Amino acid sequence: LPQSGEIRINGKDLNKVRFTLREKTACVFQNFNRYQMSLRDTLFLKPGDETRLDFQRICTGMLGFIRDLPNGLDTPLGQFDEGGIELSGGQWQRLAFARALLKPDSDLLIFDEPTAALDPMIESQIYENLLEYINGRTTIIASHRLSVCKFADEIIVFDHGAIVEHGSHQMLMDQGGLYYRMYSAQSSLYV
Repeated sequence: LPQSGEIRINGKDLNKVRFTLREKTACVFQNFNRYQMSLRDTLFLKPGDETRLDFQRICTGMLGFIRDLPNGLDTPLGQFDEGGIELSGGQWQRLAFARALLKPDSDLLIFDEPTAALDPMIESQIYENLLEYINGRTTIIASHRLSVCKFADEIIVFDHGAIVEHGSHQMLMDQGGLYYRMYSAQSSLYV
C-alpha cells in the first residue's frame, strides 16, 4: 500500500477493492512456485479444461514439452511423488507463466522478469504471442530485458526509485534519454 497518496483502479481506492483485486490478479515472479503435483493440478485445470481454446493456444506456444511427458497432463512433477518428473528451470518457468495466463477471471497480470530462466528462442516465441495470450487484460511487466518493451503500450522507466521517463518505445527512443541509452546498450551486444 502507498505510504502517501492513494492508488486508484478504475477510479476506486485500492484499499476498498484490494480483496477483489487479489482474486482477479495473476502474477509470475522471477522466483515462482514449483508445485509438486500433477501437471494438470499445477495448472489448476479441471478434467476437460484441456479442450478450452485458451489452453490449446497457450499449450502450443509454451507447453509443447507436455507431449514428451509419460502421462501428459497427469504426469506427477517434482520429486515428492515416486515417478515424478523433474522439469528444467525453463520448463518450470513456462508452466508458471501458463498458470497465470489460464487463471480464470484474472483482469490484471503482473510479470516480474517472467522469462529470466528461458532460452532466447522460447522467450522470443512467448513475447511474439503475448498480445494473443493476454487477451486484452491489463498487464504489468517488470523487466531488465528491454526487448519486451516494444510490445508495451506504455513504458515507465525508473532510476533510483523515481520515474524518469514514460511513453511508447518509439517515443522514448526518439527522446534519446535513459531508456534510449539502456536499449542501445543491450541491442549493441547483438550487432
